[in-house]
Amino acid sequence: MPRLVPLPEPFGSEPFSTRFAIDSGLSRERLRRRDLDRPYWGVRVPSATNLTLDLLCRAYATRIPPDASFSHLTAARLLGFPLPARFDSDQRLHIATPPPLRSLRGHGVRGHKLALGPSEVVRVRDIPLTSAARTWVDLAKGVSTEELIVLGDFLLWRRHPLSTRDQLAEAVDRARGRRGVINASRALPHLTDRADSPPESQFRYRFAEAGLPLALPNVELFTNTGEFLAMPDLVFEQYHEVFDYEGDHHRTEERQWQKDIARVRKLEENGWHSTRGSKADLRDSSDLIAQMTRLFESKGWRR
Repeated sequence: MPRLVPLPEPFGSEPFSTRFAIDSGLSRERLRRRDLDRPYWGVRVPSATNLTLDLLCRAYATRIPPDASFSHLTAARLLGFPLPARFDSDQRLHIATPPPLRSLRGHGVRGHKLALGPSEVVRVRDIPLTSAARTWVDLAKGVSTEELIVLGDFLLWRRHPLSTRDQLAEAVDRARGRRGVINASRALPHLTDRADSPPESQFRYRFAEAGLPLALPNVELFTNTGEFLAMPDLVFEQYHEVFDYEGDHHRTEERQWQKDIARVRKLEENGWHSTRGSKADLRDSSDLIAQMTRLFESKGWRR
């Protein structure tokens, strides 16, 4: 076989469409050589390239209509959504095209037909995709209310917000009549920008659904003299109760374990009772909720 001739730039380092390559002077025979991968029909990527999701999207973007955009699970992954694990098996590229264009079809591709407004499409790392708010609403038909709250809290997170409550509300309003909008409307009032992890969002929602008193997420607590005490995952202020979810590192890292013990002791010295939840409680929260109910009832709370 003839010696491989290095590809000229930009073909040697970036994904490209075969049509563009041929129009630029590369032969069809060159495009069949072993130094080029074929992730999708009509697309080539240099073989040494690490095929990340970003790169796969940029590769496929070379052959989609100019007003198409990545959507649904693909947009969610590009934006970093903490998706439920059951979606891991769906690694197709989800791509939205506006009417009257037909939905895209092909191996490894799931097409959607969406009419998108200008504010509903953004570019992230030079990839066109649906906005965070629009993506959240588009996912609403395939996730539970609890899962949608986890995703919404992630978008509003105070340290790195990807959307605002108003933008989410506007996206819900524009989605009237579409599948999933009822779920999104149900989730919206529960969202907060103060949840620091998915389990915090899940427990907060479950406690609310069980009818327990209002839980405030990540509120700073201080002693009577103004010294910082703690910032628990959830605070039931009226009843001087706090709740924290303890991930595995709280159990396996000795330094963290010692820190947790000292923290709980300090809380209790200052009149706060601490309850801790685990991964087992996340799988089934019924016993934990019953325990919390008894605690509140012992302090005079009634449904």
